[in-house]
Amino acid sequence: MVARRAAILALVLVPVHVACLCAQAPSLEGSIRALESQRAQALLKADTVALSQLVADDFLEIAHLTLSAP
Repeated sequence: MVARRAAILALVLVPVHVACLCAQAPSLEGSIRALESQRAQALLKADTVALSQLVADDFLEIAHLTLSAP
C-alpha cells in the first residue's frame, strides 16, 4: 500500500516539476540574452569595468586575428 501511494505521488509530482522547469525556461533565456547583449555593448565601447563585472575572474578570451594579403 505504501509503495502504491509513493508511485501515485510520483506520477502527480513529476509532471508538476517538469511544468515548473518549462515555465522558467523563457525567463532564463531572456536573462542570458540580456547579459550577452550587455557584454556585447561593453566590448563595443571597450568598457573594461563593465566587462570585469560580467565575466568570471579567470575568464580568458582567445580571438583569432587574420591579416589579409594584398
